[in-house]
Amino acid sequence: MAAWVAQDPPVLKKPNTKFRRLLVSQDHGEVYLIIATFDYQYVEYICALGTGSRGKGSTHPFLEMREYGPFEVKSPEQMEQLGIILLGASIQGGLWDMFKLRLYHHGVS
Repeated sequence: MAAWVAQDPPVLKKPNTKFRRLLVSQDHGEVYLIIATFDYQYVEYICALGTGSRGKGSTHPFLEMREYGPFEVKSPEQMEQLGIILLGASIQGGLWDMFKLRLYHHGVS
């Protein structure tokens, strides 16, 4: 996640903005959703954009990640639930500055 934020940092449009990214990962027959939440201080920290060196300063930037799952791929009910969640994320994610969606399968980005 840190590499993704560093390679594709969000654009700060308003102070105190919280950014979110959704990572969808699969491990054999299980799918997991990981939602990462961070602010622009974290972006500055991970990209070393601040005036000082990385990790120095009065604030402590953090990346919070919450995992949901597993969703079993052999369970039609769980796949329907996952589909509804991903559809909602896709609709909300139409505005890329507010929410990004990236699919990731272990070993393949």
